[in-house]
Amino acid sequence: MIANQSAPSAPVVPVLAYGEDAEGRFAHAKRFSVHIISPPENLPFGVRHDTAHDPGGHWWTFSQNVADVGPHEWGAVAATPRS
Repeated sequence: MIANQSAPSAPVVPVLAYGEDAEGRFAHAKRFSVHIISPPENLPFGVRHDTAHDPGGHWWTFSQNVADVGPHEWGAVAATPRS
């Protein structure tokens, strides 16, 4: 647990749920009253991310690059410059 400098009375429990023991890490976080907003999810553009809300009212979002995916592979469209 890391003491939050902006609100010393509120514990901050970041959740990094990547790797082989994701379920164990979530169980550990829940013991500290962390609410999982969104579990780890692989997005089409090659990023895995999850979001949690700690007892001190802070939201944590973690991201990890998991693949090199070209923009054309996930449907990106080039923006047209404004005139």
